[in-house]
Amino acid sequence: MVYVNGECETVPEATFYGITDTDWLIGGVDNSKTYELIEPGPKVVNLPNYPGLQPGNFGYCCMDTATGTLAGNYNPSGHPVPVSGFFYQNGTFTSLPWSDTSGSPSYWYTITALNNTGITVGNYEAAEQLGFVYAKGKMTLLAYPGATNTYFYGINDYGVIVGSYNVNATGVNNVFLFNLATAKWTDLNFAYPYDLMIPVGISNTGVIALQYSPSGGMVIATPASN
Repeated sequence: MVYVNGECETVPEATFYGITDTDWLIGGVDNSKTYELIEPGPKVVNLPNYPGLQPGNFGYCCMDTATGTLAGNYNPSGHPVPVSGFFYQNGTFTSLPWSDTSGSPSYWYTITALNNTGITVGNYEAAEQLGFVYAKGKMTLLAYPGATNTYFYGINDYGVIVGSYNVNATGVNNVFLFNLATAKWTDLNFAYPYDLMIPVGISNTGVIALQYSPSGGMVIATPASN
């Protein structure tokens, strides 16, 4: 289903993986073995497969509409989970680094979002889980103060990241905001059951979308007015 300008419409047999700030949806049509950009209407643009791989071994997640850059994640043959993020622009694929030791990844970077100023965020997985910010070719790893695991899920055009953290691998997600300009962490202190939800993105107006994993339900968190 597509929701735009207060109206809903459906796109048959499509699974959605991401959305741009201009309401282009990133999806895949069942049994077509392709990925597509789907604009409400719908207008469809086919996307290329990651070199040497078929859908199921890679996927697109997000797009920088200012430059037309798409991002996603792929898993090389033999790996059961995505182990590296990639970018696609003007016919060229570029992969983020990853390391393979003794037949399994020793570390990898998976992309969760990018904004329209060229900043990408995602998660670094190794002995510990950290969020990463990738901008102008520089990778920066970040951890919520005192957290065991830190996860970055979304970023808006103002450089505000939404993510979650936990301590000692508890089931509580502790949703937070991190402002790149001020380097300030803000724990949103969501009450139960919202502390069990996973943020999936943040808009330029500060609206946060969250997913409730056990049931698959979605919640929109709107900033409180002063």
